[in-house]
Amino acid sequence: MGGSKAASAALAGLVIGALVAGGSPARAQSTAPPAAAAASGSAVDAAWAYYHRTLDAARAKLLAHPFADTPKRRAEALYLISEAAVVGFNMYVGPRQDYPSLYIQPIFLNNMYGWGLPNPDFLYRWAFIDGAKTYRIWGRRNDPTFVDLQLQSGFWGDQTFSVLSNTLIDSLQTGPDGSFEVILSPTPHPGNWIKTDPTAHSSVIQMRQAMIDWAHDRPVDIHIDEVDRPAGAPLMYSPEEYADRLRRAADFVTHNVDFIYRMNERLSPGLQVFNSFRPLTEHPNSDEGGSRFSSHPMAIFDIGKDDALIIETDIPHAKYWGVQLGDVWWQTSDYKFHQSSLNAHTAVIDKDGKLRVVLSHVDPGVPNWLDPADDDRGTIQFRWYYGDAAPIPVVVKRVKASEVRKYLPPDTPVVSPDQRRAALAERWAGVERMYGQ
Repeated sequence: MGGSKAASAALAGLVIGALVAGGSPARAQSTAPPAAAAASGSAVDAAWAYYHRTLDAARAKLLAHPFADTPKRRAEALYLISEAAVVGFNMYVGPRQDYPSLYIQPIFLNNMYGWGLPNPDFLYRWAFIDGAKTYRIWGRRNDPTFVDLQLQSGFWGDQTFSVLSNTLIDSLQTGPDGSFEVILSPTPHPGNWIKTDPTAHSSVIQMRQAMIDWAHDRPVDIHIDEVDRPAGAPLMYSPEEYADRLRRAADFVTHNVDFIYRMNERLSPGLQVFNSFRPLTEHPNSDEGGSRFSSHPMAIFDIGKDDALIIETDIPHAKYWGVQLGDVWWQTSDYKFHQSSLNAHTAVIDKDGKLRVVLSHVDPGVPNWLDPADDDRGTIQFRWYYGDAAPIPVVVKRVKASEVRKYLPPDTPVVSPDQRRAALAERWAGVERMYGQ
């Protein structure tokens, strides 16, 4: 069986290499010089072998993590490796910089692509461009709390990756109806302009639009195209470039695993500290893809089936704030069928101005419940965007879920089972609406 797999992999590499060159395998063999074809095939074969070898090593490393000590967490770890392989293709192999789009679903998607702990309230879009070329983005702002265009010098995990700029749509010149247009190029342009790095040929635009009212907020209407695209610009790249992209897709999987090891140790020194928030003020946002204008206090939670964590925090004056859950591998918890996140629209603030949330497996019948979706250990992250402060939440109590109300303000509203079902139905409909599912 091992020999069969190796033969299949080699054959797939040759076929893909031929297709990348343009046309059928037979046609590629008949038109390409033998030496060039052999060199291309060798490069693709080597990249194909590197890809599988790298994924195997990443899988083994993640399964060796101390947190991979239960069947559920091992299953989540295996899911992450497969997921990262798919997303690596979508980020590195799939994009054509001469034919850009602002993608929604291939990078982050609830219950599908949760790597990197994406925010349930952010409808992300991604475009892959060449920093040496000129692009036009245009559209209409509509209802998001804010819309941020983040320009990156590469894909997440690239050795030369950095955040080049963050541009709020609200900072641009716009029409009375919220319409806007902005040029991205290495040289200045009149009007709205974002400078690109002409040496960054695999640049990325990551767009965050904060949608706090899932039932009513209309997402931004936005489009992108290359200005003066060269006539006959190829849709497919050479076998050599395919080989390079495939290697980088493999490295993306490794980067995910290394990131998890590094950040879990930072949140839980010695992997023994739980239910204690860390400010992550030293988190290198510009190196990991986060916004320069955000703060993300986090903790690794650990609770039993009958336990509840009561978490308290001040709320800054901010364009956006929210809280969400994820697993120990930094995959966002399901938020379509579970109340695993809250924001300024859905949470209830107490009379003293503080936010108090309850994290528990059992519904405590309070508005600010966070459901860990059957994870007894996972991540909890608060986000403050464009805020005047970065408060650090505190786990006030770890109590029995049945006793939660003893430790909350007496006027904390009661949420009945019927009300919870209605709230969950609204979440379901909101995600359907945002993603067109």
